[in-house]
Amino acid sequence: MQMAIRWGFGMFVAALLVAGGLALLIAKPKINPMFGYASKLSVKNERNWKFANTVFALTMLFVGALIAVETAVINLSKADIKVFMPVTMVTLAVGLFLMAWLPGVCLKKHLKKYPQDEDGK
Repeated sequence: MQMAIRWGFGMFVAALLVAGGLALLIAKPKINPMFGYASKLSVKNERNWKFANTVFALTMLFVGALIAVETAVINLSKADIKVFMPVTMVTLAVGLFLMAWLPGVCLKKHLKKYPQDEDGK
């Protein structure tokens, strides 16, 4: 039973992250406060929004894939729950931090490298 719960938890979290990342990459939502990476800089214009949300989506995909792989490796090696939960929680915490921080940093670097005029073109 414990093994099924570990597989279910790890793969559910991974699936949510991968689904969210794919949704952002495929749907390409317009600027909104509900879905996507919204910061003062990313909502300034459409160009910023698209760039920041592409980075955000790719980060979500990476973290989701990482959690899926670690879930498989830990469960197939029959490691104890004392290994699985801390490793998964640390990966998820670091992943959430990266999803909150990385798009903004990448957007700022992108704008320094490719300056834009006021309308975002």
